[in-house]
Order: sequence, then C-alpha cells, then structure tokens
Amino acid sequence: MLRIPALFLCHLALWVLVIALNHTLGAWQISFFGCGLFVTYAGLELEPREGLTSCLLAGFLFDAWTPVPFGQHALLFGLAYCMLHLWKQRLMWDDVRVQSAVAATTNAAMYAVFWAIHIGGLPQWRLLLMRNVWELVLSTVIVVVVAPWVFALQHQTLELTTPPKFRRRGQDER
Repeated sequence: MLRIPALFLCHLALWVLVIALNHTLGAWQISFFGCGLFVTYAGLELEPREGLTSCLLAGFLFDAWTPVPFGQHALLFGLAYCMLHLWKQRLMWDDVRVQSAVAATTNAAMYAVFWAIHIGGLPQWRLLLMRNVWELVLSTVIVVVVAPWVFALQHQTLELTTPPKFRRRGQDER
C-alpha cells in the first residue's frame, strides 16, 4: 500500500531536481526535458495498477507546474507507460544499459509529441527546429547519464516499502 506514495516521493524529488536544472539552464535559454525518466522504470518494472497510477500522478505533478492544458502531461505519461508495458516483453529490460536506452528513446518520443502539439502548429516552426534539436540532444545525454541513478533510487525505495513476503524472487533481484 505504501509503494505508490513512496514512488510518488521519488518522482517529487526528481521533479524538484529537474526544475532546479531548468532554472540553472535558463540563463542560457536552454531547457531540459526529462519526462522519460518518470515513465521508464514504472513501464518496465511495475505491475499495471501501480505503474499507471504512479505515471499519472507524476503527469499531474508536471501539469500543475507547466502552462499547458491540465491533464496533458498525465495523458502523455499514461500513454507512454502503456506503450512501454506492452513492449517490455520484447526488451532485455534487466540490463541497466537497455533501461537507459529505453529512457532516452521514451524521452525523445515524448519530446517530439509535445513539440508537435505546441510548436508544430506555429507558422515559424522552422525557426525553432534547430534550437529544439539541440535541447533534445542535451536532454538525451543527461537522461542517459542520470537514468541508472534514478532507477536505483526507485528500486531501493520500492524495496524498502515492500514487505519481505511480497517481494518477487528470481530475475527481478539485483
């Protein structure tokens, strides 16, 4: 019962770090997009009820802060979770390198969807294309570097909140 609030606290801590990084990068008019970090662990490791709930809560957290229609992040986070949950059987998701690559790919796909929704309809979208490509490259590099730490934090938090008799044995142990 404590798993979802514990994972939400991990997402809250990560969200604070993302906001702080964006505040720091704002001096150079660059932003970091790290939404793939919030979805990947839940999509690859958690059961559907827990994973979808944690992704929707993280999406609502983003919706409360950003100037987009409320529920847009939550909807995108939920859709990304569903896609990852469907594809997880085709991935060797126990390897940290694969998880980092999946996080980077998910992050890039979510960035492209947000870009298409918000900037793609503007008449001057071509002028913003190069800047957004550089932001996507920067975000991808940061996501690949930070992803193992984020996944370890979420995994250890869930290990602490799960009673020993309910822990899964076998390939999920690290």
